Amino acid sequence: MIVFSSLLFLSWMFAYISEKSKVTSVGISLYFTLLVGLILSLLSGIRTKYNDTELYIYNFIHSIPTEFTELLSSIDIDIGTNPGFYLYQFFVKSYISDNPHVFIFLTSLIINILFITFYKKYSTAFGLTIFFYITSGLFMLGMAAVKQLIAMSIGLWAIHFFIKENIKLL
Repeated sequence: MIVFSSLLFLSWMFAYISEKSKVTSVGISLYFTLLVGLILSLLSGIRTKYNDTELYIYNFIHSIPTEFTELLSSIDIDIGTNPGFYLYQFFVKSYISDNPHVFIFLTSLIINILFITFYKKYSTAFGLTIFFYITSGLFMLGMAAVKQLIAMSIGLWAIHFFIKENIKLL
């Protein structure tokens, strides 16, 4: 509980500093926003046991091929089988690292950075939003429902382009 409380306090403090420095300096605001995302990603990225983490690690090691020809023969493109997540795992394993902990960290980095940047852009009280992001359970859900939170974070990222009516970038 001490780790979670420390995470909550540090994230809220840096988010509050980022919110207050928005007026004076864009660079400082961006720095503290990314620091919040990095802190949250570090905690969720270094986990080895939480809910389905062991299953994600096992599948990453044993079920994901490293050769493209194996991928084509083994991928199931039905929606319920999550072909996008399977392709994402293949990309990480083939081109970035075959270490499952790198996969977990990279996934949590993507989820948290996309959520945090969306909150920074569209929140009127960034510090309070980060507080609610952590205490409402959405942060912890990102460690349990990895596939669903990746889809949600990409959807939040796409909302920015939808609002700006810049559909060709999607």
